[in-house]
Amino acid sequence: MVALVPDGTAGTLISGGVEDALRSLGAKRAGEITPQASAYALLGVKGGEAAAEVLEPAAMGPVAAASVFGRGGVPSLNITARSAGFDDGNSASFSTNGFQPAMPVLSGWNAVFFDAEGTYLSSAKYDIRGSAASLVEAIDALEVGSVAAVAVADEGKDTFTAETLAALQTLGAKRLGALQYRSSYALIGVKGHGALAEAIADRHNGSVEVHAWYGAPAGEDPLAMPFASSEVSCGFFPCTPPLVHRADAQDVSGSGDGTCCEAAQDGFVSVVINSAGFGNGNVADFYLDGQLISTPSNRGFNAVELRADGSPKKLRSFDTYHYGGAEALVEFIQNLPNGTHVLFGVRDEASTNLTNASVAALEACGARRIRELGWRGAYALIGTKGGAALAETVR
Repeated sequence: MVALVPDGTAGTLISGGVEDALRSLGAKRAGEITPQASAYALLGVKGGEAAAEVLEPAAMGPVAAASVFGRGGVPSLNITARSAGFDDGNSASFSTNGFQPAMPVLSGWNAVFFDAEGTYLSSAKYDIRGSAASLVEAIDALEVGSVAAVAVADEGKDTFTAETLAALQTLGAKRLGALQYRSSYALIGVKGHGALAEAIADRHNGSVEVHAWYGAPAGEDPLAMPFASSEVSCGFFPCTPPLVHRADAQDVSGSGDGTCCEAAQDGFVSVVINSAGFGNGNVADFYLDGQLISTPSNRGFNAVELRADGSPKKLRSFDTYHYGGAEALVEFIQNLPNGTHVLFGVRDEASTNLTNASVAALEACGARRIRELGWRGAYALIGTKGGAALAETVR
């Protein structure tokens, strides 16, 4: 088993010899890697098929590939899911152990389901333009350990609901906050355990393809095998309206209303910010009243300006890893009226070119620990322009 994660310059190094070497590990898409334009991850098996392979435009942020192996590395389920939005091919397809389910492609979400032993259960189509309820019901009906492959054709964003997001998150989906009109999106996930592979690309940025193995040798329990993804904390769980996040449960492992949520208090707005540096999750998620409102894919400081009633007014990103991002951050804060509530969450890396002026601007929003932010650290602030912070965390 070989795990490969190239850095940002790998596209300039792909030669015929390198491509052949990757193909000897089971890679199928190495020839598509382009200079400075692709994010790529491979879990390969020398002389066999790749256990997982993900490729998508670098502008969409990092990719992840995962696989579950039984002892001896014997897989029982080999899945590929492909997705193309309307302007990038307008298709969705699947293959499993060489078998392609006979299913007409529908605008919206297409899915294939398997039980925990890898036995094919069914395929289905869900036109999100009509209703997302059938997709939610199908996922909710799956037993823990069941495997689902989902792929968007044409358009999957229209009428996408919090319930749809919550259902797909039970399969391990973590990147749906970046879903846009006519995006390409594919996911292979295990109910209650996590995603094996997930990829997304904006409109006009091409199709996506994910590939994964899942299973265990005969007589082994697939759910007892090691799994690459850990259980998410309550901070990543969208509550069922009108419930909101419990403030004392953000670091608790769980994914249910009973564990993570509580009734809203009249006159108050519930705010949750999840921040993680590059090596610890690489996210910046913003929740208001229990619902995910933004999960930007941009590096650096991400900000949400709130109106007086607590609703989001403006979303901005400032890449303080590069020059120029700090100056834009200062200008943004200076233009906020005093008393404005503003949320900040760091993703990837934000400390490299964080200037004294930008630190002072954040301190004008109540920050008191911003000077502790280190290389690829996590930072979240619920601040008030010209006032005190309501909450601040740095790690």
